[in-house]
Amino acid sequence: MNSADNVYTLTIAVVIIGFAYPLSGTYIFNTIDNRIPKEADGLANSILLVVCNVGTAFAPAIVSFLGIFSPFNGQNPGIGMYGLLILIMMVVFFLLMFGPKNHRHSK
Repeated sequence: MNSADNVYTLTIAVVIIGFAYPLSGTYIFNTIDNRIPKEADGLANSILLVVCNVGTAFAPAIVSFLGIFSPFNGQNPGIGMYGLLILIMMVVFFLLMFGPKNHRHSK
């Protein structure tokens, strides 16, 4: 989004972001529902909502801070740096989820 030269590139970036964000939220809530005991489900969902709201509140300050270290150009270089960090985290999580598994053998 940060380096979009025209409205078409910006539109594609917004569609990708708009598509990915709801999917990730749904995945997280589904994971909580499947892995947390039913009696703690309400508390876990409440904590997740609070953390998401705190993250949303601090996002502009974090993006501004990242702009100090960003090698990217554009209107707001912190967004480019944020995108790079998200990409790195996505690759790491993908490798952790789908990479080779280390199995422990019990005797």
